[in-house]
Amino acid sequence: MKLRPLTIDQLDCAARLLNEGFHKLSEATWRANLLDIFSHAETLGRSTIGYIAFNKEGDIGICLAIPLVRSIYEQEPVEAINLAAFYIKRDYQWMAAVFLRRIISTSHVDYVDVTASFSMRKINTHLGFSTSAIATLVVPLPTAVWRPSKGAVIRAYDPQLSEGLSEDTTQILSDHIDLGCLVLMIEMNGERHPVILQPKKRGGLRSTRVILVKDRTLIYDALGPLARYLMLRGFFFLELDVLNKPDLWGCSLRKRSAPVQSTLPRLNDAIDHTYTELVFIL
Repeated sequence: MKLRPLTIDQLDCAARLLNEGFHKLSEATWRANLLDIFSHAETLGRSTIGYIAFNKEGDIGICLAIPLVRSIYEQEPVEAINLAAFYIKRDYQWMAAVFLRRIISTSHVDYVDVTASFSMRKINTHLGFSTSAIATLVVPLPTAVWRPSKGAVIRAYDPQLSEGLSEDTTQILSDHIDLGCLVLMIEMNGERHPVILQPKKRGGLRSTRVILVKDRTLIYDALGPLARYLMLRGFFFLELDVLNKPDLWGCSLRKRSAPVQSTLPRLNDAIDHTYTELVFIL
């Protein structure tokens, strides 16, 4: 097995492979998603967004490797790569660990998997990944609307009122608005905190997943007004990845959901899935 970089000239080949492995998305949709990822990678000076595995029989697998830099809640920017959409043809699945091991080659980079299947969790753990979130907390908003406000105020993020935010942070927030995310500001205790949410569906009803927040406590403390804000806009659930179930009445913990796994330890309590597959693969 050999690997070749997934560069823009491999776009059509990659879209076909991804459609073969994940056929719920059409080849055209995969192509559009890949173009968004290439556009993001270009801002970082990168031309490669993954790898295609091949042998003398032809292409046998693919893995996206989305480059990103976590910076908003880090003391120093953290270079990371989101491994996503891993697919290898059935006859070659025994080579999956070898494929991944050859991708994970730089010790200072945090390799992250935010949607690992059950089989991939075992491989990731064998390769040195640790789990930073074990399950998805699902908050039904119709019950959360009755929680007290605790002084929290929720507003839509306005790029014209970004005082106090760094240029890097404002760029990240604007980028995620362009990617279809809901970007809010939680005002609490005299401070303003950005929150990024990704709209999705759960059981046919509109839900939204936390992509960026300073820490989970901020969500819990502001849950009442946040639930009211979201329900007025047609959402019924709020989802976030957690290490354990908080003391919130009516919430459920979905342990069958893919955990968040990474090769480097997290040095803060933030949820930061900016520029990952969660916002690019729709």
